[in-house]
Amino acid sequence: MKEGKALEVRPLTDKLLGEVVRIHLSGMGYTLNSRLGPDHLRYLYQTMSGDPGCYVGVALAGDRPAGVVSGSIDAGRLTSRILRGMAGRRLVRTAAAMLLQPYLMWLWWQGTQIGAPVRVHSKEVRAVLTAIVVDPAIQSAGVGRALLNAFESFLRQRRVHRYRLDTQIANERAGGFYRELGFEEAARRAGSIVFVRQLSQ
Repeated sequence: MKEGKALEVRPLTDKLLGEVVRIHLSGMGYTLNSRLGPDHLRYLYQTMSGDPGCYVGVALAGDRPAGVVSGSIDAGRLTSRILRGMAGRRLVRTAAAMLLQPYLMWLWWQGTQIGAPVRVHSKEVRAVLTAIVVDPAIQSAGVGRALLNAFESFLRQRRVHRYRLDTQIANERAGGFYRELGFEEAARRAGSIVFVRQLSQ
């Protein structure tokens, strides 16, 4: 990121949606949602940005999107909302893609394992950060921290003080980033680490 360009995080708008999908695909192209295609990602981001229980923030360096973060105060409710909204053709297209590409079924199964409930002090951690992606062209410029700060501010405003996220075990850079910020490892599932972060009250 060039010096002099202020970094701010704003809620997703339709104008930024195309760039957000591009950034997501460039940084998280290995995920099930990415492999279901740009139209599926647009649907997910639009659904989340219209839900008061969800947050989608876009980091802007000047007027250029540099990263995106998304999450929900209740992972189970988010999943139900997304499935309910997949009317008719979209649901059929998604099901057909998964049947025609068995690897997608494998990714779905992995997701169910990783997304299984996590408990801390006997309480389920419902809030989840679903994606955080920094444009590969703009790394190590404070974008990731800015995106996390924006999501955590959203959670605090709703009196949520704990959330989870996951990252691939092989992604040592991301794992180190989360540990440095005080995330604690809660589980290892299907090739991923589930981290939990306690927010100060």
